[in-house]
Amino acid sequence: MWYTLVIVHNRQDYVVCSAKFPQAWTEASSIPNALVCMLLKLPKVKFVIVTLGEDGCLMLERCLGAEGVQSEESDADSQYELMKQKRDTNKSIPTCISSNQLQLSAEGIGVMNGRFYLGTAEKIPPSELVDTTGDVFVGADLYDL
Repeated sequence: MWYTLVIVHNRQDYVVCSAKFPQAWTEASSIPNALVCMLLKLPKVKFVIVTLGEDGCLMLERCLGAEGVQSEESDADSQYELMKQKRDTNKSIPTCISSNQLQLSAEGIGVMNGRFYLGTAEKIPPSELVDTTGDVFVGADLYDL
């Protein structure tokens, strides 16, 4: 379903997808590399968000222009790992961790100016879980836009 939406609506400003889609569509070796690839393939898209289930979500925002961008290239996977290390696993409420605006590189894919955002998920006891996360997440994003 998401595959069709992205291909048919390649003039969209935003892409929100499930965890498996980015790598399946781009054949990239990791989710961060796949997000870089998606923004390179879809030049009109401002950002792409991938849901990560209990790990929250990861967003890559396209940054236009070189103002504020670090001149050195930074590996997309390394940036993601750095952000994951900054998570406070003791907090039960969701938080957002962002990278600096960077020249993000994805091996064998390319380089782009962008910023990652890692959103953590709320910790909910298993007895209270009903898995509608993807549906609610997409609905909330569409409502906000």
